Amino acid sequence: DKTFNEGISILTACMDRNQHVINNLKNWKKFDDVSEIIIVDWSSKNELYYDIVNEGYNDPRIKIIRVLNQKRWILSYAFNIGLQFVKYNKTLKIDSDIYLSDNFFNENKLTENIFISGNWKNARDENELHLNGQIFCYTGNLLKVKGYNEFITTYGYDDCDLYKRLINNNLKKV
Repeated sequence: DKTFNEGISILTACMDRNQHVINNLKNWKKFDDVSEIIIVDWSSKNELYYDIVNEGYNDPRIKIIRVLNQKRWILSYAFNIGLQFVKYNKTLKIDSDIYLSDNFFNENKLTENIFISGNWKNARDENELHLNGQIFCYTGNLLKVKGYNEFITTYGYDDCDLYKRLINNNLKKV
């Protein structure tokens, strides 16, 4: 069992969506509660590291994990790799195009017996449908269910599968 420091890790991943990360990094960095930002660069044609450096982002909380020689995007693999580098006890897994509201962490208080996620059933528009895949959870709980199901290598159901396993592990979805 891994021991985690008290804090929040933002975990994101992308393949050739560098501009999304660049656009949202300033937003993610502004939160004092965020202890680290882990970005998995899944074989982007233009290495994300250089784009971040060129934008002048010099923050020791930013950690970039570069995965080479992947021909197609596989979300379950990318996020499970990133999860192995998380050092803090709470993980906010978000897509690279997610912008957090100023009061996100005040409005989303995490406890060890819950996880917080988007819910496509509550979506008010097409954009909000994609919030279903965002999750805030204790890192240990994510690891207890072994993260994302790596048998799911196409788009969709990776989040529903993860949530079902968390619920079966006695967590409540909020």
